[in-house]
Amino acid sequence: MRRTLRLALSLAVILVPLAFDVAGAVPDTLARRRLLSYKGVTSQERSVRFEVDRPESGDRTLTQVWFEFRVVCEDSSVRQWGVGIGYGRQGLPMDADHRFSDDQNYPDEFRMRFSGRLGSHRGSGLTELDVFQTAAGEFQDCTSGPRTWRARKVHTRWARSPAVDVMVRISIADDGGRRVSIDRR
Repeated sequence: MRRTLRLALSLAVILVPLAFDVAGAVPDTLARRRLLSYKGVTSQERSVRFEVDRPESGDRTLTQVWFEFRVVCEDSSVRQWGVGIGYGRQGLPMDADHRFSDDQNYPDEFRMRFSGRLGSHRGSGLTELDVFQTAAGEFQDCTSGPRTWRARKVHTRWARSPAVDVMVRISIADDGGRRVSIDRR
C-alpha cells in the first residue's frame, strides 16, 4: 500500500509540471481570444456589422466588416449593394483609441472607404462606396456618397481556433444577383 502511494505521488510530481509546461506551449495563433460583435446602421438605414478580435494580450484588430449601401448611378438608377471584408489571421489594426480605417480600391470594379471607432459598447464612423459597373455589365459610375454609420456591441464570444489564412477576402453582391469574391494575400 505504501509502495503504491509513493509511486502515485512520484508520478504526480513528475506529470503535473509537465502538464503545465505543455499547456504553456500553445501556439500564439491558438491563444484564447475574445471576439466582439457589433451591429448597426448607416445614415441610409442600411445594415453594418463588425467583428473585433480582442486577444488576452496585444492590440485589437478588426477581423470582419459588412456594409450595405444604396448607390445612385449616372443614369439615375438606384441599386442595392453589400460589401463584406474578412481580414484573416492578421486583421485590420486598430490604434490605442480603437480607431481604424481602410480603403479597398479595385479599378474598373469598385472602391470602398471606411473609418471609425469601436469602443467598449458602441461605435461610429464614415463610409462610402463607388461602383464602376452595374449588374448588367454596363460601365457607369455609381456612388453611395459619404455616409455615417453607428453600431452597438451585441455580444462577445470566446474562440481558440485561428482565423483563416487568407489575408483579405472581399465579397460584394448587388440587387441584380451579381456576386464577386476576391482574395488577397
